[in-house]
Amino acid sequence: MESDGLDRAGKLKRLAACFGAGDFPAAEAIARQLIAADGQDEEALHLLAQIVFKQGRAQEAIELMKAVLEIDPMRSAYNNDYGVMLASLERWDEAAAAYGMATVLDRKNLDAQCNLVSSLFHTGQKERARSEWNRVLAMRSELPEVQALNGELLREEGRAAEAIEAFKKAIEGGLQTANIYVKLGLALKETNQDEEAAQAMQTADRLGGADALSCFHLGNFYRDKGDKESRAQAEAYYEQAIALRPDFAEAHNNLGLLLQKSGEATRAVACFEKALSIDPEMGAAHINLGNVYLNEGPVECAIDSIKRALEIDSRSALAWNNLGHAYYRLHRLDEAEEALRRSLEIQPDYAEADLNLGISLLLHGEFSEGWSRFEARWRNPVIAGKRPKFSQPEWVGEPLGQRTLLIYCEQGLGDNLQFARYLPLLKQRYPEARIYFWCVPPLYRLFESRAASWGVEMLPPVIPGGLPPFDAHISLMSLPWRMSTTLENMPADVPYIVPLPEQAAKWSARLNSLPGRRVGVVWASGETYGLHKFRTVRLKQLEPLFGVGGISWVSLQKGNGARQITEEALSGSILNLMDEVEDFADTAAIIANLDLVISVDTSVPHLAG
Repeated sequence: MESDGLDRAGKLKRLAACFGAGDFPAAEAIARQLIAADGQDEEALHLLAQIVFKQGRAQEAIELMKAVLEIDPMRSAYNNDYGVMLASLERWDEAAAAYGMATVLDRKNLDAQCNLVSSLFHTGQKERARSEWNRVLAMRSELPEVQALNGELLREEGRAAEAIEAFKKAIEGGLQTANIYVKLGLALKETNQDEEAAQAMQTADRLGGADALSCFHLGNFYRDKGDKESRAQAEAYYEQAIALRPDFAEAHNNLGLLLQKSGEATRAVACFEKALSIDPEMGAAHINLGNVYLNEGPVECAIDSIKRALEIDSRSALAWNNLGHAYYRLHRLDEAEEALRRSLEIQPDYAEADLNLGISLLLHGEFSEGWSRFEARWRNPVIAGKRPKFSQPEWVGEPLGQRTLLIYCEQGLGDNLQFARYLPLLKQRYPEARIYFWCVPPLYRLFESRAASWGVEMLPPVIPGGLPPFDAHISLMSLPWRMSTTLENMPADVPYIVPLPEQAAKWSARLNSLPGRRVGVVWASGETYGLHKFRTVRLKQLEPLFGVGGISWVSLQKGNGARQITEEALSGSILNLMDEVEDFADTAAIIANLDLVISVDTSVPHLAG
């Protein structure tokens, strides 16, 4: 290495200038020059440890501090710094020992005393921590730094209201940092003062310069706001927390959750895997990684991740629920039922597990319990938020007599097509009742054409004068439960949906001239469906079928998937009339002129059935 002509004092002066300016790589280079000249240069080793720690290399900094303490183990400041570095890796027992040594060597070292108390709380030694802390408070309660730590300890003890007062005293005493406002915000949130908590967090955001833990909490704050701009701020804070502390497993995990919600599955997986490389026992990260596989595939990988989470915590209702969900997605129904019942044993009021068990039982043909548990969907806030709120009672299956019943649609188009078979059955059971069916736009014209034969009255999607009077209401998909459906009595008269003859005739002239068998095809599900990718293929993947002789192919595809016909130059292989289709009444009329329908989605097969 070339000499810069500076003596040791000159190098130390330049090192200090670089460190103060935040140019840590330059400061590190100078420190290493000093150590190369004298491996026992205690001051240079200590400075290098601090520089390396500032750059997020905590383990390397710890090794350097060990070397410093071998040279001079009796300096309070060195032991305190060593403890700080150990604490950054949550090695609390070792940190407490280092802080304890620092306070023994210098009872006036306030930093060491405060740090010792904090580490004792983290190791569960709360009585000793409180005893130590009361002595510090008695001596130096006027210091804002002391009040700040007092607030932290009060929060640890579940005394959030007192913690708020301590944090406010620290701020009034001149401690105007991002970190103190974050801590105040957390305490305010714990006492349900949400508006004040948001103000404190926003102040922290404006001040900047937060440490890794405060950046993490700021990330959580902006993530919970949910809007697009806040998500970007949350991502920036998580990344800042990771930059300050690369081994911050919780920050990697929460960044993964944020990315997963934003649809960035690949990056989310990388975050969860990074969190697990840091902390293999982090059950939440195993569960979250499993969820990515549940949503993106392969589902088998989800099972492996969730089982690992259960090895860590066999009492996790969430993990058992997710395992059951994965099993029923793979139609391993006995295993699904066992896992979901385990989840409900642990948490009996767990609505999602209850619903998943209901679906698994229905798939298994166990209708009696399955239909009743399927009602747990109404305990899901998202689904419940879409449920109409009527003053009239819900119908629970009692005889209707001459009363009026309103039935309304819910969930997907395929579900509505499938369960419409219950409408004529309901009228057969209660011939004197008046039955209204309130429908969604894409199905209204189709169902209206069948309403008279079913014995029900159709209500349009938009009713200018409001709903007509009725006595009770029920969702279409709750009818099987209230009508005590079993495999033996399930309505199975097909077809129960057919187009009007004039509608079928309209399309007949267009389709009857096609040579050979006429086969309709759907290759992509609706984009709004959560598991869209599992029900979708590229049209190009079906191209080998188009060469089979004696078949004319007809598209039944709507939405973005239909563009693939021209994008993949397959217009000559498949007839596309769907641009002329208004709704499912037209689709049904086209299907009436076909010999076969092939579909990856549910709505068209239900329509064809």
